[in-house]
Amino acid sequence: LLFVVEVSRAQYQQFYSQYIYSGLLINPAYAGSQDALNITAAYRNQWTGFTGAPKSYSLAAHTPLRNKKVNLGLVVAAESFGITSKTEVNLAYAYRIIKKESSLSFGLQAGLDLYKEDWNKVVTTDPNDPNFIPRIENKTIPKFGGGVYYTTKKIYAGLALPTLYKIDAATSFSSLAMNLYSGILINVKNDVVIKPSVLLKYLPGSPLQYDIT
Repeated sequence: LLFVVEVSRAQYQQFYSQYIYSGLLINPAYAGSQDALNITAAYRNQWTGFTGAPKSYSLAAHTPLRNKKVNLGLVVAAESFGITSKTEVNLAYAYRIIKKESSLSFGLQAGLDLYKEDWNKVVTTDPNDPNFIPRIENKTIPKFGGGVYYTTKKIYAGLALPTLYKIDAATSFSSLAMNLYSGILINVKNDVVIKPSVLLKYLPGSPLQYDIT
């Protein structure tokens, strides 16, 4: 067994339960779809009271340019869980084909994942365990992604591949992680609207996740 060498790779994709307020968090093609400058901040605290429980923060901004066909966006997000913290920065570009009653948008994004692992937070029964030497490890990984977004006055739908290509010092690889979502706007009266939606998240090696809102 000492002569058997295998390479293992794990993937992790942040889950945004507040995507309904800012589609740019999960799909670059969403940029500019509100026809105005749009800025959204969000905070998520999961499993409150547990040490090392996941916490996430995000800030998303996007706007159409003068002709509304070319749109730009920016996402800055941070998350911490256990000894790991991750900061993500993405620049988004979307081109919209605008019809009278609908629009179809194609988006691309490029960004960086900044990882930090603080082994000083690990508590062991043996303080001299060589496998848990107190240290801080940092890694910066460039990545690229894309998506499609379709909307009308009543319905919307999107498909995004947030990590089409990812590069680190050891290897470059593509990911089949996908976000598929859709929703409908139901006008009740005046300015009251009900907006049911569903998000399916697929990550290779993980169970299918879904979010119904």
